[in-house]
Amino acid sequence: MKHALRLAVDKLREKGEGTIAEKLLAVYARTKRPKVESKKRKEEKSRARRGSIAEIRAAVWERSGGRCENIGECLFLFESNPWDGELDHWMGGSGRRRSEQSMKNCWRLCWGCHRARTTNMPSVAYWNDRWKAHCERYGYAFAPHVEHAKAAREARTANTRGI
Repeated sequence: MKHALRLAVDKLREKGEGTIAEKLLAVYARTKRPKVESKKRKEEKSRARRGSIAEIRAAVWERSGGRCENIGECLFLFESNPWDGELDHWMGGSGRRRSEQSMKNCWRLCWGCHRARTTNMPSVAYWNDRWKAHCERYGYAFAPHVEHAKAAREARTANTRGI
């Protein structure tokens, strides 16, 4: 962007339009944000997000009562360690896809269930059913996952077969 702006300003000056070039530079200078402020703002957002996740984690841990919220009990959970188990975000994502984090879209899973849920084993339908039951138990709104990986895999397979 800077290079294109500099070229435009130079051309305007060559044509004798120096005042327009100076105005253009002045507008650009007013709209450009200093990187320090941007970085500071990002750090503040990150700090706030970490704080809210800690609060959500504590509330979910309390709600779970020390158990895996998928199967009720799990051999991977040890009562002596309050951080044992995984906080699973049902609607995850990053950047713009990141949904608002709350107790309503997180649940505590044992390590085995979290790994299976992350890899959609045995299926997305199974985990949609389990999440639906969890939402009904606590009165939360249910939002199912869509199996994107399967559709992409089928598309690749169709392309390799020449269909």
